Amino acid sequence: MFSLIGVGMVDSRQETFRTLFDAHYPAVFGYLRRRVADVEDAEELAADVFRLAWEKQDPRSPFQRAWLFRVAANRLTDWYRRQGLRRDVEAALRCRLEEAASRIGVEDSVAVRDAVRALPFREQEALQLTYWDGMSASEIAAVLDCSTAAVWTLLSRARARLRAMLGEPSLEGSAK
Repeated sequence: MFSLIGVGMVDSRQETFRTLFDAHYPAVFGYLRRRVADVEDAEELAADVFRLAWEKQDPRSPFQRAWLFRVAANRLTDWYRRQGLRRDVEAALRCRLEEAASRIGVEDSVAVRDAVRALPFREQEALQLTYWDGMSASEIAAVLDCSTAAVWTLLSRARARLRAMLGEPSLEGSAK
């Protein structure tokens, strides 16, 4: 008897989601596509919107179109931030490598590796998922089972600790 109730709830949940998806995916995708140049990026963002809708849905109170668009706008903001940060980090790294090409040695590489290893595990994970794996703050939050705000805090602390360990000047008060 219990398993039949569970099956009915799953069917209802799937039907509610299918109805939501069929009714609103084209509009959400179109909204994202108009704001993102690459079709694959727009598809990934739309998939993320509907993944969140699946996770949070309640068949008794289905989401409305406005909620989906709000989630899409939030995902776009995060995507733009990630693109900007990635561009800034890549430019800074390129500049630093060009300036220091002649003086970068094994000792510097080892110092950076050791500094990263000295960070608390969650800060290491946040850095690696951001810079090595290219994940957004919301994706990292899902991996680390924390809020997006907590991810930004972990990244800020990790960067500050790395600067301190490597003898770099603090970025406080400078424009980011």
